[in-house]
Amino acid sequence: MLGAELDTFTHKSVVVRLPTVLLRSLKENDFPPEITACLESLRAEIPDARLRPLRKNNAPDAASWTEMIAPLLDRDQLGPDWLHTPWLFVEHYFYRRMMEAIGFFEPGPWEKYDPFAYQKEMSLKETLHSIQAFSLLLEEMIADHGQPLDEALAQMVRINLWGNQGDLSLWPAGTKRTATGLADLTREQYLLVDNTAQVVSYLLGLNCPARRIDFILDNAGLELVFDLGFANFLLSRGIIDQVVFHAKVHPTFVSDTMLKDISFTLRFLASQPDAAVAGFAMRVEDHLSSQRLMLKDHFYWNSPRFWWEMPDDLAKDLMDSCLVISKGDAHYRRLQGDRHWPFETPFATVMQYMRTPLLVQRVIKSEMMLELSPARQEELDRLDPDWQIDGHWGVMHFYQPL
Repeated sequence: MLGAELDTFTHKSVVVRLPTVLLRSLKENDFPPEITACLESLRAEIPDARLRPLRKNNAPDAASWTEMIAPLLDRDQLGPDWLHTPWLFVEHYFYRRMMEAIGFFEPGPWEKYDPFAYQKEMSLKETLHSIQAFSLLLEEMIADHGQPLDEALAQMVRINLWGNQGDLSLWPAGTKRTATGLADLTREQYLLVDNTAQVVSYLLGLNCPARRIDFILDNAGLELVFDLGFANFLLSRGIIDQVVFHAKVHPTFVSDTMLKDISFTLRFLASQPDAAVAGFAMRVEDHLSSQRLMLKDHFYWNSPRFWWEMPDDLAKDLMDSCLVISKGDAHYRRLQGDRHWPFETPFATVMQYMRTPLLVQRVIKSEMMLELSPARQEELDRLDPDWQIDGHWGVMHFYQPL
């Protein structure tokens, strides 16, 4: 997919969304003049300037980025402009260039600085009512008050999907979209592909030596709270023995989760006077202490590489998983090659390269789709012309290798 495709969300994302992220970061952070100048220069490049290699090459991921951008460069060491470079590459390149401008990997006062920290913190505060309601529900479901386990698991699976609506690069803190109410989180009528029953059956009949599930995290904030809650439920009810969370190394897509966001979220929950919220945080901390919940990060998740290009060390690690749960739109694009597949293409057709069972939980925020009939497409076009980008609709794909 290319930003040069006019009248698409991809085009708007490059031309409008990326510069808006920069402007908001400049407003919300007290950067010194030299960093401000670098960020303003980056904003001026979009969309007509040609891409260039990264200039500061002492970062841990520098060699990887040199390798990734090399095929795009001509003899002048310049690539295509921002609109004629593959979309997945452009978006990850943009956030990596922001880190270069800030000096994220350089020793000094701005090392490991998160320009989106304010947005992430505000999103937690704005969704506190939903967090309180979810914490109480989670407490009751873990206590097992007679609800059949398959029903409780299905409910948690669906709640975890709808947390993906919390994307701060699309709907910043302070907008109506960030405050998702719990009443909206089990809306089966908005699920265009719903493989919940298959997932529940697979998990409750798990025949996997490691009994481990891996979450490929997306947004911090309310979505991360739901991820932590889902992991808490799975471990506390004995459905699995270990959960591994995979996070990003540096700030990306505004709200994408880093390890420090998990720590901040747990401190925020633990500080609440609400007993259910504080108890939720305590249970998660217990799982971390016992290593039943493991936290990992990897530069691969900050790269535009597709799933089948995953580094050997990470691919080998994930082979030990009984189920990989992929959260969000960007990872969906990573899995299916960021390509214009016909919408009716079966998910299994595209995922045949996968060797590990996979659950994809995605709220639709880009113009790509799998496993949707032409008749359903026409119905959606009439019902909601913006269904492909407005974040109201979701998919729950499950794939199990033969």
